[in-house]
Amino acid sequence: MCLALLRAVAISDIHGRRDAVKAFLKDLKDRKIEVDYALVAGDIGCPEDPYRLMNILKMIRNFGLEVYYVIGNWDIDSRTEEANGIYNLDKQGPVNIQGFTLVGHGERFEEYNLPPNSLPIMLSHYPPYGILDRGFKYTPYRKGSHTGVIKLNYLLEDYNPLIHVFGHAHKSGGLNMKLGGTYYINVARLDRFTRENKCIGNYTLIVADRGSPPRIKHIYIGGVYKVCARCGKKVLMPPSWDVCKECMMKDELIVYPQVSATHIQNVSVSFVSCLEERDGDPNPFISKITVPLTTIRNKGVLREFIEDNIREEVYNILLKKHSQLLTLPKDSLLYLYPCPRAEKSITPFILRLLKCKNCSHYDPSKESCLIFRTLLKYKIELLWGIGFKSGGQNDEHTLEKYLLIFTGDHKPMDESLLEELRLHHFNVIVVSMPSSLLRRSEKD
Repeated sequence: MCLALLRAVAISDIHGRRDAVKAFLKDLKDRKIEVDYALVAGDIGCPEDPYRLMNILKMIRNFGLEVYYVIGNWDIDSRTEEANGIYNLDKQGPVNIQGFTLVGHGERFEEYNLPPNSLPIMLSHYPPYGILDRGFKYTPYRKGSHTGVIKLNYLLEDYNPLIHVFGHAHKSGGLNMKLGGTYYINVARLDRFTRENKCIGNYTLIVADRGSPPRIKHIYIGGVYKVCARCGKKVLMPPSWDVCKECMMKDELIVYPQVSATHIQNVSVSFVSCLEERDGDPNPFISKITVPLTTIRNKGVLREFIEDNIREEVYNILLKKHSQLLTLPKDSLLYLYPCPRAEKSITPFILRLLKCKNCSHYDPSKESCLIFRTLLKYKIELLWGIGFKSGGQNDEHTLEKYLLIFTGDHKPMDESLLEELRLHHFNVIVVSMPSSLLRRSEKD
C-alpha cells in the first residue's frame, strides 16, 4: 500500500504574538504552500494572558491545518482545552499520522512504549543537549551556553526518530542537521520582528515519507533570495541580512564522527568526606557514566555533556540531603576568601589568581590560600549545602561545604591537597576525565 506524503509546517516561539501568526499564515497563502499539518514546538502563548495559547492555535486550525503541539516555558500557566483538530501531544500521547508515529515531549519526559517497527517523529520545545541549542542557560549547574535538555538525548537514543522538531534556542533557529539516522530541525522563532515592527520570523516546511530522506526548507516571512556574502550561495533570508544562517552558526553544524565509548571508559567520580567515618555508601555519587553517543556530534560536546550530566547528578543527590544548595560563582570567592596578606580585595579574579601563583607565602592553614591553590591546579566549583536542625528552643541552620573538582587521568588528584581540604571541613567530589577527552582540537 502506498502511503501519502506527510506534509507539515513547523513553528515555535510565538510568545503570544498574534500579529506574527497572521503574518505567517499570510506568507503561507502568498507562497501557495500546501500542507496538511502544523507542528507547534512550544512557547505559543504568554504569561499575562492564559487564553492566548488556545486563541493562537485556533487561528492556525481555522486556516485548515490539523494542529499538534507541545507546551514551552512561556505556556506553563496557559489554559488548554480539548478542541477538534488541535492536539496536545503530552496529553494525547503518540499518534499515527501518514505512517509515522508522532511523539511529543513538552513537559513530560517519561519514555513512551512505541509500537514495533514504528518510525517516530519527535516534537519537543527544548533541544537535545549539544544539538542546535546555543543560547542563554537557565540551570545553575550549566557552565557553558547549552540550553538543551539531557533527558531528551536519552529519549532520542531509544526512539531513534527520523525527525526531531524543536525550538527554544533562538540563536540556532532556522537550522537543521543530520546526526546518525535523525534529522534535527530547530524551528525557532516565529516572533522575530524588525525595529519597524515588520515580522521576519521563520517557519519550516517538512515533507516526508517512509521510503526516502525528508525534504526540509526554512522560510523567512517576507524573505528574499540573496547571495550570502560568505559562502556565495543563493539563499532565502530576511532582506536586511547579508549572511545566511548556516554561515552565522557554522560551528554548531560541525559533526565529528569519531566519538565512541572508548572516550568515556575511564571517567570516574570519587567522594572524600570531611568526616573520619561516614554511615552508608562511602561514595553516594555516580558509579557508572552512560552517554547516549548517537546524539553527541563531536568530542567537545561529549566533554561538556559529561561535565553537565555529573553536575546535575551531584545537585540532585545533595538536594536529598540539604534543604537548599548554593553554588558560589568564582568572582564571589574574592570576597569570601580574601587574601590574608592584602589590605583590600584584589580584583579582577584573574589578577588574584596570578598573584597567588607567584606568592611565596602559601599557608595551607589559611582557607583562602588553600582554595586559591586548588583553583590554580584544577577546575573547581564550590557548593554550600544548607539544612535546618531542630532542637527545641535552639533551632539552628547547618552548612556543609563541598568542592566539585574536575581533573584528568594524566593529572591525578594531589593527595596532600585533598587531605588539607578535608581538614578544613570540605567534602570533596573528584571527577577524573580521560586525557584523550580533555585534549581540544579544531573539531571540538
